Amino acid sequence: MITRELQPTAYTANQTFVLDPNYEHTLTLNGSGTWQYWDGTAYADFAESTGTSQGFIAVPPPTGKVQLAVTSGTVTAGFHRFLPRAINTKGR
Repeated sequence: MITRELQPTAYTANQTFVLDPNYEHTLTLNGSGTWQYWDGTAYADFAESTGTSQGFIAVPPPTGKVQLAVTSGTVTAGFHRFLPRAINTKGR
């Protein structure tokens, strides 16, 4: 089931979400963790997901599977759909 939005929520363990791959999403995180995407074999870090306080725009993989990986303690994370991908790729 696709999750459209996640208000900032506290997590102490890894959590997997399915996002709509047809949209860009804003992802935020505060704490010791990373946002990861499913590459077909394993979860890999989004390049922008560094540091303990982050916010970035990303496109989910075709499966839509992303994971919040909690490194330690409590991580507050959230996301929401931003723009349909067709708007940004039209004419390319």
